[in-house]
Amino acid sequence: MSTALFRALAAAPARQSLLRTALPAPIRFRNYSTEPTSTTTTTIPPSEATSATTDETAPAPTPTPNSPGPTGPTKNYPFRVTRTNSQALAVYQRAQAGGNKKLTLIKKIEGDRRALVAALAEGLGVDPGDFIMNNVTGHVVLKGHRREDVIAWLTKEGF
Repeated sequence: MSTALFRALAAAPARQSLLRTALPAPIRFRNYSTEPTSTTTTTIPPSEATSATTDETAPAPTPTPNSPGPTGPTKNYPFRVTRTNSQALAVYQRAQAGGNKKLTLIKKIEGDRRALVAALAEGLGVDPGDFIMNNVTGHVVLKGHRREDVIAWLTKEGF
């Protein structure tokens, strides 16, 4: 048995080296050439350039959850709800207790969270007792799935 094992071990490195030489060389996607690349410029006549501009009668774009508000909050609020890196409002829906408890979670709040709760309760027509403030994470939780209403209110207010 020891001779069979010795032969198998002796043959194994030879097979691996054969496989290594049979593989193709890796493909490189970078251009390492030192020759300068040529650029092409196109001149547009002034008559065509003016026709390509935007139409002045086009309606103003409406803000969406992924686009920032006009220039900031419409009122001087003591809080600010910032957006995520993808320019979306940080408002999420959660379900707990086996899906029976519906929650709306508002993140990325800076400033006075109590003022946010009061303004949201007034704007959405919700009882202020339906809000829970988490002092550890800084999040505000609203009872019920109200994500679309909260985003609409925040967008309307310019956040």
